[in-house]
Amino acid sequence: MFDVAAWLARNPPHCAGPPVVSQPAALGCWTKASARSGDGSGGRTRLQFGDPSGLLPFVLPSLPASLDSGLYIAKAADEGVGVETVVRSALAAGVDLGAAGLVSFRNNLNKIFGVSFDPSAAWTVDACLLALPGGAAATNRGGSAAYDGDSTAGAPAASSGAAGGTLFLDIVQHEQAWSCNQADLERFVRWGYQFEALCTRQPVADPSSEFGLLIRTRIGPHRLLLGAEMDCYDPQQGQAPTAAPAPAASSQREAPERSAQPPSGQQGLAQQQLPSLSSCVELKTYRMPQHPGQQRTLYRHKHPKWWLQSFLAGVPRLALGARDDEGMVHRVDLVSTADLPRISAAHAEAWSPNLALGCGVALLDWMREQAESQPGQHLRFTYDGSSSSSSSSSRYMAAGGGARGGSRGGSTAGVLRCELVQGGELPSRLQRCFREGSPTA
Repeated sequence: MFDVAAWLARNPPHCAGPPVVSQPAALGCWTKASARSGDGSGGRTRLQFGDPSGLLPFVLPSLPASLDSGLYIAKAADEGVGVETVVRSALAAGVDLGAAGLVSFRNNLNKIFGVSFDPSAAWTVDACLLALPGGAAATNRGGSAAYDGDSTAGAPAASSGAAGGTLFLDIVQHEQAWSCNQADLERFVRWGYQFEALCTRQPVADPSSEFGLLIRTRIGPHRLLLGAEMDCYDPQQGQAPTAAPAPAASSQREAPERSAQPPSGQQGLAQQQLPSLSSCVELKTYRMPQHPGQQRTLYRHKHPKWWLQSFLAGVPRLALGARDDEGMVHRVDLVSTADLPRISAAHAEAWSPNLALGCGVALLDWMREQAESQPGQHLRFTYDGSSSSSSSSSRYMAAGGGARGGSRGGSTAGVLRCELVQGGELPSRLQRCFREGSPTA
């Protein structure tokens, strides 16, 4: 097991140096049509790879605006979130999966790299390590192999036990204990989607439709290939979207032509255009603080989570909607992702990005070691922040008050464990995905 409390005790925030981080780059994309298309597929056939039409322009809304107005369609419980979407996006874009050390949705990295921000929050991630033909699997940790190559073809074989391979992470939905009741939680979720519709001028808030980017980045020794949903883009910021070239095996940033109807309302990007990450905008709403406790929640808890989510995908700006308890948005501020740590510190609620990245790298190191010892197997990594079996003291406070890295004062840090999932389907799901090859329109 990996003892998070012990690691945090050995790595105080003021001593945390930043790991080497590369600038994220977009390699491919997909648009997922609304569930209102009614294909009954759980989402797969609604995916159009290489189609950027689902990314809508950001428009500053007229204020005040109600988040209770407009139509809302709740997301179905059976909407698939498997890692296969990221794999198929890479295959469609001609990306060599064997050159990546890790393939995952960003959601899993939010959990892993967010441990120091909230060490008491439990999470679960499934994993499988595969050796891919034609890739740079043997050098994807700390090596210098170029992160490029031909499209992966054929089915991957399980590693014989030698170091190397690509680690695939799969999302596991985890029941969380919320301080509010279910009705309040559903209302807050709905308001979040209504804010997205408000800022993109959509007549319906429909979480079953989405636009996602395939992103390449590197943190420390880990070469990451991430799938990340994007809220919108600012056409007045960053580089203009560039036309994607025709598919060729030697290019990293290719996206095959796809055709799909853009979402209703405002039009998305034109076909064969891959958006620049510098133009992407993350949308968030928050309750306007009325007393010091609510200010602490904003700057100590929400800011680090917003920063991490945007940082991992290279999103440079957020549009933050300040709402009241009745769901009325009174202000929308455009904030730089890089400014969030400074803003929190200015309100006496400092947290350490370097500590979060360092802790995340250490966790990924350990997870990869476990996977390399059991290649081709369905593994389950479980972090229980409430664990009391930690060998070191699980309570720690940073200078100036509050827990290390911006977690709750006196939060309990637990341990990360790995177990084999008997009869787990993740390896066979990945094998099937590779056998099917590059998706077609």
